[in-house]
Amino acid sequence: MGPPPPVLRSDTPLLKTVNEIVESEYVLIRDERTNAICGYITPADLSIELHRQGEPFLILREIEYHLRALILGGEFTQHDIREAKDARDKDRTVEGVDDLTFGECLYLLKGSSTASDFHH
Repeated sequence: MGPPPPVLRSDTPLLKTVNEIVESEYVLIRDERTNAICGYITPADLSIELHRQGEPFLILREIEYHLRALILGGEFTQHDIREAKDARDKDRTVEGVDDLTFGECLYLLKGSSTASDFHH
């Protein structure tokens, strides 16, 4: 029989439990008010929750990828891409579509006449 599983408080943030869950296969959860064990978390539970929390960011990444592909496959010149940069961002250079922010990609695809129209 192996060592007992870790016991964590029910208010412990999920990301602080990852290593313990993976190493121990599960952790017990203690209710800090009653001091009783009120549940457990397994790697499967962790996977489901991290997927739930991360999915919106993965979807946004896919949308951004497709926007950049539309720009690359479109009729945009290097000049168009450079001009899409937010005029207020003086310290950044834009050499290609990968240097644009998400908003700048949207601006370029919208076809506004100047960057300042979109960025104000």
